[in-house]
Amino acid sequence: MVSARVLVVDDEPNVVETISAVLRRKGHRVSNAADGAEALAQVQAERFDLVLMDVRMPGMDGVSALQQMRALPDPPRVVLMTAWSAPHLLEQACQAGAVDVIPKPLDLPRLLGLIEDQGHRRTILVVDDDRAFLRSLSRALEAQQLAVHTATTAEEALTQLTSARVRPDVVLLDLRLPGMSGADALVAIKKLDLGIAVVLVSAYEIAMDHKLRGDAVAVLQKPFEMDRLLRTIDEVTSARGA
Repeated sequence: MVSARVLVVDDEPNVVETISAVLRRKGHRVSNAADGAEALAQVQAERFDLVLMDVRMPGMDGVSALQQMRALPDPPRVVLMTAWSAPHLLEQACQAGAVDVIPKPLDLPRLLGLIEDQGHRRTILVVDDDRAFLRSLSRALEAQQLAVHTATTAEEALTQLTSARVRPDVVLLDLRLPGMSGADALVAIKKLDLGIAVVLVSAYEIAMDHKLRGDAVAVLQKPFEMDRLLRTIDEVTSARGA
């Protein structure tokens, strides 16, 4: 059983208590929040594998909280739950990137399946200082059932890796970054000796020595086709038994 870090968000204490008890019995680590604003503050302070959040809450509702979470540099996966039907909000939730929207009373096997799937997904860390590109690529990769983490600088990526906050199968690393360059970051990642595959990305002509090419498992030129990136990830993770 994969242990996940889950945030349960609902303004009904009985709902929170019941769901949290079930998840803890399954070995998951659970935190709670009573509204969207409290949930957003926790997500900004701590990494969660999954946020399970009610749609209808006083103050900041679940959809608004989801939209703000998705704008964060390293957003969590969010599953919304609802006891009522509001087509316009549910449509917004899907557009904002909710993993799923499940009705109350909850289908617990379905929920547990979503959490279990999190542990079996391949994980990728995308490092790029273009935030718009970062958001669009993250959504595209998540749509392919990849668990995506992000960083806008090499220093931020290394902090995530050295703190064990993220253990990706693949790092997608832009060569041109503010501060530490992608080339220097590649060397630093290799020194960590974590067995992480690094795919280099650049919008410019790539001219690297043989050693640099040898340290990276692949090099992609921007703009690249999504199919090519997915094939590269498949090849890398398959070769390493991910």
